[in-house]
Amino acid sequence: MLIFTSLPNECKTEIFEHLLTDRQTLYRCLLVNRFWCKNIIPSLWREPFRYKIHKVYLIIRTYLLALTADEQSTIIPFNINFEHNQQPLLFEYGSYLEIFNCASFFDAASKLLINQGHKDTEFSYSCQAIVGAITKMLMRTCRNLKSLNLSSVIVVPDSRIFESSKYGLSQLVELCLCLENNSPKSLEILNYLSTICHNLSKTFFIVREGNDPLPQNSINSLVNLIMNQHELKNFKLHEAAKSVNRIISSFISQQDSLTTIYFSNVSFDKISNDSLEIFIKCKNIIQIQLYYCKGIKLSQIKILKKSQFILKSLILYQNEINISTLIDIWGFNLEHLDLDELNSEIINFITRCCQNLIDLTIKGSFDNLDLIFPWIKGSQLKVFSLERTKFVGYFFGNEINPVFTELGKNLPNSLNYLKIKGWKLMENVLGQILEVCKLEMLEILLIEPFSEQIKLNHLIDIKEFLRRNRSVKKVEINFHKTENPWTKEEEKVINEIEEEFDISIIKNEIYD
Repeated sequence: MLIFTSLPNECKTEIFEHLLTDRQTLYRCLLVNRFWCKNIIPSLWREPFRYKIHKVYLIIRTYLLALTADEQSTIIPFNINFEHNQQPLLFEYGSYLEIFNCASFFDAASKLLINQGHKDTEFSYSCQAIVGAITKMLMRTCRNLKSLNLSSVIVVPDSRIFESSKYGLSQLVELCLCLENNSPKSLEILNYLSTICHNLSKTFFIVREGNDPLPQNSINSLVNLIMNQHELKNFKLHEAAKSVNRIISSFISQQDSLTTIYFSNVSFDKISNDSLEIFIKCKNIIQIQLYYCKGIKLSQIKILKKSQFILKSLILYQNEINISTLIDIWGFNLEHLDLDELNSEIINFITRCCQNLIDLTIKGSFDNLDLIFPWIKGSQLKVFSLERTKFVGYFFGNEINPVFTELGKNLPNSLNYLKIKGWKLMENVLGQILEVCKLEMLEILLIEPFSEQIKLNHLIDIKEFLRRNRSVKKVEINFHKTENPWTKEEEKVINEIEEEFDISIIKNEIYD
């Protein structure tokens, strides 16, 4: 204990951070003494909904106890039980909040109503009232709010609550806003934030316009918000069918700072060549992510080829864009490539252009997977992920498919990290890959099946693989939550693995 108390605050915080995924243990640590309690409480309440926890409604109940009489008055008509007989709160829990996600508060409030026996028909208005009252309390008490997430227009509190914040929102470094014409609250919040926020480094704007563009003053506020940041690094945009051109033009003030661009449902044919010329002069962009995008024109390809940035990471998913063209433009410096389509043309461009690639993720259903094996075998990949998405149906049944055995044979010895995600493991995919692997430098093996548990035969496959590959330091298994994740036989194999190889199998629960 003396050693711990003598550590610098940064070290203590790091230790408590490491325990955040095990909140049950961290809560027990609160009872050690006042010192531990004082240091752990801020970590627990900085982002209270970060991890899935049992009885999440207790967090909302604690916040309700912190409301003033005026704040309580707004939810009294909804028959919320405040439990007035409780002891006064020992801490001002709201003051520690740094990450505010409105949807998480709404979800926890609905669970509180269920616990108190309210009917489903009452939930919407009651939850909005609870979230509004708690938000008002948080704006009154929190002193260091760093992230504000209002990604759903359904649960946005009144904009005046944010405007009345005692400490203000000027310290925000992350912002997520959903903007659309029928959500005046979000547009009012945007107008307010555009006048006070100057320190944002990460933004995500969901701009739903349809046939009706946002009001001109709202677009102006959005553009001003982007341009007024001192050092905006990470920019994400979803849709913006009518205003995408003006939004991209605003990058002119962030050409020295932007490093990551994420576009989702963006139509490139709505972007003018002049705006694209501004985009390619963002000289420090190292990652581009494109999801469900379309419409890159030939004239735009010519402009993109003049990009001043050196792209290191390209992530593509469900786009109506020629992937080969993008690899041709940016492939030479790429270190990370994540794609959901494979054909002979794409593989030819990878072979020709991606000499520096060390991290490859392949998603989806791949009839042409075997075509890339020669390149994989001769590569210097350090990270390889093979992922099936939920949008792709199962195939092969229980049959042994030779493509997976061949994949195992062709994995390069340079691999440090192997991830097998989303496969229906009853198809023996795992065993087929691991049986023939010899990866002398592999350190991490991550496995995440779709829905079924990791079964005994999978654990035996892993055990045999570890005997042949002694370099592995960590095995991580993500499984879907069940009452009893392991049988006695499975526990026995896990214990044998941990004893024989001196590594831990990390079991991360996934909640649907």
